[in-house]
Amino acid sequence: MNETIGYFKRKELSLQHGINNASTITPLKIEYGDRDTIENSDDVVQPISAAMIFTPQKILTIEKFPDNISLESPELGKVITYIGGHVDAEDETGNNIQTFRNTVLREVLEETEIALNQTDLITQDPIIIYAPSEPKTAKHFVALWPAFIPREIKVEDGDARKVWTYRDKSEIADIPNLTEWSEVLVDFLSAKTKHDEEYYNKLRELIINKRQKVLSTKATHL
Repeated sequence: MNETIGYFKRKELSLQHGINNASTITPLKIEYGDRDTIENSDDVVQPISAAMIFTPQKILTIEKFPDNISLESPELGKVITYIGGHVDAEDETGNNIQTFRNTVLREVLEETEIALNQTDLITQDPIIIYAPSEPKTAKHFVALWPAFIPREIKVEDGDARKVWTYRDKSEIADIPNLTEWSEVLVDFLSAKTKHDEEYYNKLRELIINKRQKVLSTKATHL
């Protein structure tokens, strides 16, 4: 049976290169079709729903070996700071934001066996990233959720062709081979860009508050 994935009609989207507000996609309808057909079409854009997983001190990253990934993939030879995948019809709710939430919780569980709850997603809405600098990425955008877990959970997906690493947050911005989506997000979170200062400050405050809450909870149990 062929895989079915979600997509938007390109003519209905209005995405800028870099960070976009979630309001740009909330009124649109997600449609579904055969993956091979959708992947080969230039008239549609596929949403990827993903999470950037934080612990109090680190960020979970992944690297994929060549035999685990297409040679045409923009993730080849790169460090990836998010986990996620395509929207499936089973995730559909009639509300795009909730549908993306369902997708990211399912994908993270499938990829890592980390069972995120909706309350682990730091922001109410995802960060929409579009980076159409390559033919492959021009056909996708990512709805990305910063997510917080209180401690490192070892990923044992049984696939030796992937390397999962918890990296110190202070080192992320200096990694030379991040994927473009990761670069946009890291620049945004480290305030290297000023795309939307009010939105950035709100997001940063949410992350800091979540971290302090986790550290406070840990201290009371010592």
